[in-house]
Amino acid sequence: MKNWEYEELSGVVKRTLIRIMEEGVAYRDAFGSTSYEFESVYLEGKIENAIVNLSLAEIAIENGVIFSRYIPLIREAFDSINKELLRESLKHYDILDFIARRDRAILGMDKIEIYD
Repeated sequence: MKNWEYEELSGVVKRTLIRIMEEGVAYRDAFGSTSYEFESVYLEGKIENAIVNLSLAEIAIENGVIFSRYIPLIREAFDSINKELLRESLKHYDILDFIARRDRAILGMDKIEIYD
């Protein structure tokens, strides 16, 4: 990862959504705006894309709602990551954290409400 540290990127996604919601924007719109704000980060690389999508998945799980159009994007981002890419991009403890968070997110997305 060239421009970001693992924890930094995870945290900034969540802080961005909170900031937008504190401005009075509804969760649904804040979620979309947060995703849009990180569009350029998605393009930086597969790892960055997966971390942003992981953070969005965790936000959705915390709020108990995920929007149907994001499910395939999140799953695709997760599926694009392999062990070699993880080893090349992240520190060992970040790899373990990412895998654990990703696995919780995959299970969690199946248990929350899906909105169109």
